[in-house]
Amino acid sequence: MNKNNSNTLKTTAAIAGAATVLALALAGCSNDESARYVDTKGRETVLNVDQINIQDLHIAAGNLLDALFKADVFKNAPRKPPVLAFSAIVNDTTEVFDVAILLQKIKDSVTRSGKAKISAVVGTQADALAQQSQGGTAAGVRKNNTPDFVLRGKITELAARAGRTRQKTYAFHFDVIDVADGTIAWTGDEEITKQGRKSSVGW
Repeated sequence: MNKNNSNTLKTTAAIAGAATVLALALAGCSNDESARYVDTKGRETVLNVDQINIQDLHIAAGNLLDALFKADVFKNAPRKPPVLAFSAIVNDTTEVFDVAILLQKIKDSVTRSGKAKISAVVGTQADALAQQSQGGTAAGVRKNNTPDFVLRGKITELAARAGRTRQKTYAFHFDVIDVADGTIAWTGDEEITKQGRKSSVGW
């Protein structure tokens, strides 16, 4: 082999190597796993079997409020629109997450609907109102500008497994208490069940 042929082979090998590197780089770009924005309510969010995800809160809050509004619980309120207070939403699951996220979604939806006004009375104060007994409290409620209704809730879970497949059901339970007489004016349940062997993207 002469010197010119040797140089030609080296050049060809170098070009082929560069082409291979470029192809690998392009392949890496096509499978880019860097962070990106997705629609919080969309189907590209991460879905975990053993964890409450943001889309679970959207679904639960949306379906429960739809049921509440269709029941027309507030139609006989002493004032229009009635004032709704929020008691605690108890997280009775093994998952640690900020219940305030769910609570804020509910408040936003109620405010936008115009079905009720949101009271500044929260937590233990709302609990005390929800526990009031009968006995002429309705007039006092209107006079003192305290809430007409109190919403309280609880989240529980039930787990199951079959082989490598895991299943988790999260149950969201809401009550609306009529402060005037201490009765439950409405109750609603929403169950979200997820099943799989590992986390995924999309639902």
